[in-house]
Amino acid sequence: MSSRGLRFWEHFERSTWLSFSIVALSNLGATSARTYFPLYLRSGGVSEAGTGIVVGLSVTLAALAVAAAGVLSDLIGQKRVLLVFLGVGTAGFLVVSYLAYRGASPFLAAAFFTMGAPAGYAVRSFANVQAGGITDETSRNRVFACLYIGLNIGFILGNILSSYLVGFSYAHLYAVSCVAYLIVGVLTALFFTGPVRSQGHRAPRREGGSALVHDRMFLLFCGLTFATYAVFAQFGVTFSIYVVERISVSKPQLGYLFALNGIWIVLFQYPALFLSGRLRSETGLALGMLIISCGFFSVAFARSFWSLAASTVILTVGETVLVPALMSTVTRLAAASERGTYMALLFALQMMGFGVAPLLGGFLLSVFSGISAFLWLVVGLAGLLCVLGYYALGRVRKTVHT
Repeated sequence: MSSRGLRFWEHFERSTWLSFSIVALSNLGATSARTYFPLYLRSGGVSEAGTGIVVGLSVTLAALAVAAAGVLSDLIGQKRVLLVFLGVGTAGFLVVSYLAYRGASPFLAAAFFTMGAPAGYAVRSFANVQAGGITDETSRNRVFACLYIGLNIGFILGNILSSYLVGFSYAHLYAVSCVAYLIVGVLTALFFTGPVRSQGHRAPRREGGSALVHDRMFLLFCGLTFATYAVFAQFGVTFSIYVVERISVSKPQLGYLFALNGIWIVLFQYPALFLSGRLRSETGLALGMLIISCGFFSVAFARSFWSLAASTVILTVGETVLVPALMSTVTRLAAASERGTYMALLFALQMMGFGVAPLLGGFLLSVFSGISAFLWLVVGLAGLLCVLGYYALGRVRKTVHT
């Protein structure tokens, strides 16, 4: 590893390493539960469109729960709220594991899956709040990149483990999620202290009407965040059903594709951070979304595991550019005393995008039957519209600072 790469890992505070650890472990559990959930529903006889509706509703309800958690965390403290979410999540996935073992109705399992889903997102949201609160603005992107690497280490391990366990039964996957959340809960109870107040502040506003312009910029950012994840999350439920049922990629190979996504994120995150440090955040957002759009265009012409792996790499490069820019933007807009609310709102919008994505994906799968390039061309074009939105966001920011 180069001396520059080694310096990336130096001088992180103890709380950042704690956040890194709980984010990695919680995402291992979340990934084990999430990756094969659409296929679990399909194995229970749920249609493609029905699977999209069930997953979308589950994620949307989880998003509302995480948004409420952010507001509560600023009122009564993050640690209390996080422990409640982890307790509910552990219990939810324990019940899902039992129901999968007994072969119960997938709709009943989906209800308890919805109980478990918010905990992983809450961990990620609160860890980013804590790390952002103890670092100054110049090192904030570096800390967010560190946490994102931790997130994807959990993603890699979760996919590799679930690819192996799915050969036994779906119940094993949710048992892993239960144990992972339980361990995270213990670590949180023992070591998590909540955010330390930073000296960061909201971007300065002018007197008069410029405050309204600033609010418009934040609302535009919120809308684009939702749209971005409604597009990017097609690399999830829609991608899973498409590659397994239409291209005939095996279930373990699907897990390997998602693990490859995580591996490339870990490898690309530092070079992407080095690049993004030389770009304005809105430029980083637009560039990341442009690369993701190209990745979806490439899926349209993929017909084998290896061509899908190449598409996964392109999508991953875009993701590594996009996500740190999102974290940096919302932190720059939030006052220190409101950072929990702002970060939770960001994750809630991301989750709502993830919730809408299966609904849109289920519709696209039903419209474009068989191996169809048009499905992914539509997704790629929607991504290009988000690129134009981020360009507009940059223009609004220039107006604020003029």
